[in-house]
Amino acid sequence: MLRGLTEAELVAKAKLILKLVEKDRIVIPLGLTFQSAWCLPHGGILYELNSTKSVLWFNTPAHRGNFVTNFGSNATVKDQTFNILVENIPISYNLSSIHTNTEIETKGGLMQGSITKARWIKPITR
Repeated sequence: MLRGLTEAELVAKAKLILKLVEKDRIVIPLGLTFQSAWCLPHGGILYELNSTKSVLWFNTPAHRGNFVTNFGSNATVKDQTFNILVENIPISYNLSSIHTNTEIETKGGLMQGSITKARWIKPITR
């Protein structure tokens, strides 16, 4: 359904969805807009927002949910993640501990919830 749309049409659709979200009495930050859209090879769409403030608003689960609901039944939003290598983490670090991840985020100056997955680069037994 969206595959044949141009970038301008995809951006216009996203802006229309924002107007529908506003009708649900959701306050949208002044100036929030979609800059561009790209159709990805697997059929997804990558939207670019105009500011960090817009991204922070959009990352609120309730706002994101309202946007997705108005976009369509097959719509989902996926966060873009990046792999990073962190040195000097003790081997006592529990990979599945939310508390430990929060502590590392705080000490590293990261936003809470930034660590979505952790793994050892080498087996611990080495």
